[in-house]
Amino acid sequence: MFSLKKTVIAIALAFPIAASAQSMQAIKAELDALKAKVQQLEGLVDQANAKADKAATTASATPAAGGFDDDTRAEFNRVKVKSEGLEDQIEASGFKGLKISGFMDPTYIYNQRQHTSSFIFMKNFNDANTGAGGTNAGYAYDNAYFGSALIRFEKEMEGGTKWLLELMPHKSYGDGGGFNSGSIVNQAFVSIPMGSLNDKFLAGQIGSWPGYEYELGAGATSKKTITNNLLFDFTEPTFMTGVGYEHIAGPWDSKAIIGNLNNGRITDRRAPALHWRVDYAKGEFQGFGFSGLHGKTSGTTSVNYLETDAYFTRGNLNLQGQLEAGLAKGSAFNGGDAKWIGLSTLASYKITSRLEGIARFDYIKNDKWRWYAKPGVPCWLPDR
Repeated sequence: MFSLKKTVIAIALAFPIAASAQSMQAIKAELDALKAKVQQLEGLVDQANAKADKAATTASATPAAGGFDDDTRAEFNRVKVKSEGLEDQIEASGFKGLKISGFMDPTYIYNQRQHTSSFIFMKNFNDANTGAGGTNAGYAYDNAYFGSALIRFEKEMEGGTKWLLELMPHKSYGDGGGFNSGSIVNQAFVSIPMGSLNDKFLAGQIGSWPGYEYELGAGATSKKTITNNLLFDFTEPTFMTGVGYEHIAGPWDSKAIIGNLNNGRITDRRAPALHWRVDYAKGEFQGFGFSGLHGKTSGTTSVNYLETDAYFTRGNLNLQGQLEAGLAKGSAFNGGDAKWIGLSTLASYKITSRLEGIARFDYIKNDKWRWYAKPGVPCWLPDR
């Protein structure tokens, strides 16, 4: 007795839609037509199965009398072969497992103390502002990573290997790091499973991991405010270039990378820097983490940095916090050692789906050393 279920037909539609040699409009039109044809065939399947069930109960059905007729079978096979062909075409073109995302973040900033107000969009940190009184558009609390655009390419291979490339025409990690000025590469790395998906080898340029705002790649959706907290802007490392390892064990996620701090290549020293992070997800709504940075920042300076952060998100309420301390030898303005401690907290509550109340408090104590070079990037800290 010949009998097909709807799930068999549904398989014909289970493939990702991506760009190919055909235009997206042409593929969409073709898929819409296939969907309509499958819906028609589903009705025929219901009729055929009803006939088969009725025939079985009366013990009078034969294979030739029940199920599809020859024309229906031929039509079904044609649709199935065509949909499988489209899936094979997508895979052969390299689009299987490919995800493209990104964001644009035009921003308007008014700074009362600096007596400035301006739109900020697509301007590198090293670009000069021309005209009377124009100053260099350096990295500052009112000119951080906002006002940028990013496009992200993610490709997952069979076996779990993942490739990630993030391009930012302006204000990328590379440009913000201070040594790759003008670079459009934000992140570029590969993650390769080592025996299981819980153990991964990492290699490439990877954004740093400290604090509750380190996921810059997600763009405006990764943080509640336009500006970053003071710790992100002035005391945290920017990116690492090197090799690392990640291990996941239940709620624990540990990772470390060794290599160049804020630089694609270094020529003034041999000693690399070590950057690490450990996270613990305590259930669905809360978790905490620790991270650190240890090593040379130049031929004559070094840094030791530790921080801890935590979050709680449930329903409309969101709480985040971060506490850190650091020592940068030879990085103070007078050539001495720079020491600091810092705190950042953020609370938010969704009043409606479109309206959210947010409060953030940031504090850095460095009153004895009023100049500190963010690992690789000189910048002024606020006065006490």
